[in-house]
Amino acid sequence: MNATSSPAASADSGDLLAGLLRLVVSVRPDADTGLIKSAYEVAAYWHQGQKRMSGDPYISHPVAVAVILAETGADDPTLCAGLLHDVVDDAPYT
Repeated sequence: MNATSSPAASADSGDLLAGLLRLVVSVRPDADTGLIKSAYEVAAYWHQGQKRMSGDPYISHPVAVAVILAETGADDPTLCAGLLHDVVDDAPYT
C-alpha cells in the first residue's frame, strides 16, 4: 500500500480505522488490534472537529503516519505512538 491508496485517503473515520487494521494484520497477523483501536479512538476523540488545511478530518494525518509505520512492520506501541503523536500538540489534552 502506498500513500495514494492508503486508508488515510478516505474521509470516513470508520474506513480509516478498518483500512489501518487490515494493513496491520496483513503485515503482522499477531498484532494487538484492540490496543491499536484504542489508540485510534483516543486520537479520533481529541481531534474531532479539527480539519487539515485540505479540509480533510485531522485524524487522516495520524492514520497516514500509522500506515507508513505499519508498512515497515512497526510494533504495536510504535503504531499507537504514530496515532497519538499530535494529540498533546494539537488538542486540548494534557
